[in-house]
Formats: sequence, C-alpha cells, structure tokens
Amino acid sequence: ATEVSGYLEALVRDEKRTDLLAKLARPTTTLSESKALVEELKTLRPSEDPKAAAFIKTWDSGLATAEAASAEAEELCASLERELTEFNSPEGLPNISAELDKGIFALKGRITRFMAAKPPSQLVGMIQRAVAICDTEADFTKLKAIFVGKQYLEAKDVLDDLTKRAGLIGPQTVRVVAALQRSTVERIEEFTRLRAEGKLLVESGKKLEALEKF
Repeated sequence: ATEVSGYLEALVRDEKRTDLLAKLARPTTTLSESKALVEELKTLRPSEDPKAAAFIKTWDSGLATAEAASAEAEELCASLERELTEFNSPEGLPNISAELDKGIFALKGRITRFMAAKPPSQLVGMIQRAVAICDTEADFTKLKAIFVGKQYLEAKDVLDDLTKRAGLIGPQTVRVVAALQRSTVERIEEFTRLRAEGKLLVESGKKLEALEKF
C-alpha cells in the first residue's frame, strides 16, 4: 500500500510539474505569475524531472542576472541623463564620458551572456531598459560617423529608432534626440530644396550656378 501510494503521489507531482512548465512556456504569462509558478514548481520535487530541474536552474540564474542588469541600467540611465542636461547643440552630438561608456560596455557583456543562456521570455522583459541604454549608446556612436559623412537620410533612420526607446531612459534623452531629429529633418529639407533648384538651373543651361547649388 505504501509503495502504491508513493507511486500515485509521484504521478500527481509529475502531472503538476508538466502543467506548470506548460504555463511558464506561454508568452502571455506575466512575470509575477511566473514567479509564483516557479515557487510552486520548487515544492514538487523538481529533482525527479530533468526538465523541471533544468528550468529552475535557468530561471534562478536568469532572474539574478536580470535583476543585476536592471539595477545597473538604472544607474547608467541616471548618469546619461545628467550628462545630457547641459547638451544644447543640435548641430553636434553629445559626448558620452569614458566612465559611462565603460559601464555600458560592461552591461552589454552581461546582456550578451544572459541572452546566450536562452532565458524565459518573462525575464527578457526585465532587461528592457538595460537593452535601451546599450542600444542608445551604440546609436550615438554610429551617428558620429554618419554626421561626419553628412548622410542625413541614414541619420534620420537611426534617430527614428532612438526616438522609440528614448522614453525608457529619461526626459533629457527624449529632449536631445528630438532636437537632433529636428535638425536632421531640416538638413534633409535643405538638401532636397537645393537639389531641386540645381536641377532647374541645369535645365536652364546655367551649369555653373547649378554646380554651386549641388
């Protein structure tokens, strides 16, 4: 009777573990729901099931990394906001300090290792701000070369992406990106106008004047 009872209890635990893992695999399951499900899973002898044991190991490791990356991102975003406070030159680009750049580089490494472990989707959502600060720094670096080459159409594409994530960082980032975008659009409009005027001059046979416009 004891043996049969133990066997039935093991079957019940296995069924519950399978159900919990299925719920945790759903992208619609929220982070708070997932945390509760994982805690329940830990009470069901996950060592009996390699899949459950592996999931818990991945979850615990991923949660620790996501929390650390999130806290780190908070500090880095605050630092970037402070550095952008004094920036008021839409003709140029903000210079990120070496210290902040170093911190963001370290965070990028943490995020790369985190994603390589293929964490549950609920944990990926926790590092949204961390990803935003890393991508923002990368885009500012990319814009420097683009602005030097006066590739303003390409710059606008980068700034459009920056606009989407600037709100995750803070109001100063939103302000600076918006100013850069306005300046870039103005340059594109000026380019378009001069090109059109140049074409009209070419058609009129005024090649030297057209060349000046171009």
